[in-house]
Amino acid sequence: MLENGTDTRVIQALLGHSCILTTARYTQVSNHVVAGTPRPLDQLVRQPEQAPRQPKK
Repeated sequence: MLENGTDTRVIQALLGHSCILTTARYTQVSNHVVAGTPRPLDQLVRQPEQAPRQPKK
């Protein structure tokens, strides 16, 4: 369910756990899902540096 996008709070409710830590103990994400997920730092786009503008005459 987790790998299909179900929120962990929904999984918690379905399993009847009162504490999210209990749900976290039983949920794991497979390595192929982790490997296929873009890392937040990789999504940062560097803007090209612009040359300083010349004052108009």
